[in-house]
Amino acid sequence: MDTKSSSISSEGHLHQAKPYLQKQFHNFILIKAISKVDVTSILIGVLFFYASLNKFNALREFQLQLKQSPFISQFAQPISWILPILEFGIFILVAFKSTRIIGFYLSLFLMTMFTAYIYAMLHFSYYIPCSCGGIISQMGWHSHLLFNLFFVLISGLGIIGHALETTQKYR
Repeated sequence: MDTKSSSISSEGHLHQAKPYLQKQFHNFILIKAISKVDVTSILIGVLFFYASLNKFNALREFQLQLKQSPFISQFAQPISWILPILEFGIFILVAFKSTRIIGFYLSLFLMTMFTAYIYAMLHFSYYIPCSCGGIISQMGWHSHLLFNLFFVLISGLGIIGHALETTQKYR
């Protein structure tokens, strides 16, 4: 086959492939737009699954650390159970589209509370025990504060993204 007929043949295939490629591009854009809320859900879900699992795996240690906290020591026992259950609940809620918005709001609330607690500990406490588990416990307090602020932002973006996705769905 000579090069001239080869180029004509490839141009014909290219012309036939163009509508297919355009459709794939549009599907990619649609998936990308939808997945922003999904990515937010995954980030929040992984965070809370990891946090709850760490707390359940080291429950006694978690309880002891809470008892050392100057602000919440008297509530250490109930908090040590409520917190990992709530965190696991958020993980479940963000996993399903029908309950995701509830999970986003609970995540925003809990991450705001964690952030306020760390801020208070940094500014008003003489002793700062760490009741976080795993990798998070390796962070310094200022890094931990920034980490929490990031997830406050992610939770807020999840709420906004969910609202935008819902309004676009009904247009």
